[in-house]
Amino acid sequence: PQMVSPRFYANTVVPRQQRLIAALKAYGDIHITLHVCGDVKRILPSMLETGSDILDLDWKMDMGESKRTCDRRATLRGNLDPASTLLQGTPDLVYEKSVEVIRAAAAGGGLILGSGCDVASATPYENLDAMTAAAIDMASVA
Repeated sequence: PQMVSPRFYANTVVPRQQRLIAALKAYGDIHITLHVCGDVKRILPSMLETGSDILDLDWKMDMGESKRTCDRRATLRGNLDPASTLLQGTPDLVYEKSVEVIRAAAAGGGLILGSGCDVASATPYENLDAMTAAAIDMASVA
């Protein structure tokens, strides 16, 4: 979204993604994940048109708002800040932020808790364990 307009994305990129995703799905029962970096609020409705099963959302996205926009048309994945939360944060902070994401987007299912982008190799295992613990503790929300 920072590089192309929502109109260009919808008219030029989406048809290409649709063809690619359809071709991949022709190989069998697979689930396609689509990740577009950054704040994709302006193109999120178009991302739903690609045929992707999972929309992997960057940490800059509001998960509650994204959930409402997607309205169960795709599973959402994300979206903890991979740097300030997962890499540099404490286990308590990771747990707290994980609970926030779960509360915002897990009701009714359709959420995979995860990082809002690539996880740095130096991320402390304790922080990943805290994210997992939050998911387990909050499992009843979904």
